[in-house]
Amino acid sequence: MRGTSRFPVAPVVLIFVGIVFLLNNLEILELARVLRYWPVLLIALGVYMLYIRVSSHSEPHNSRDGGTR
Repeated sequence: MRGTSRFPVAPVVLIFVGIVFLLNNLEILELARVLRYWPVLLIALGVYMLYIRVSSHSEPHNSRDGGTR
């Protein structure tokens, strides 16, 4: 059974890679620079995923006395 994620990761990655190669061919973007700094994208993705996970688990407490006794 596949994961429950509904975000289409593979198509987005393919589109991104295609755009990078297209911009390189049009001499708008230097592929060497992108290849040098691609780990920054992994770091940003990891930070985003961590933020989403932490923010989804931090639900407010629903106690009648405000949570203090």
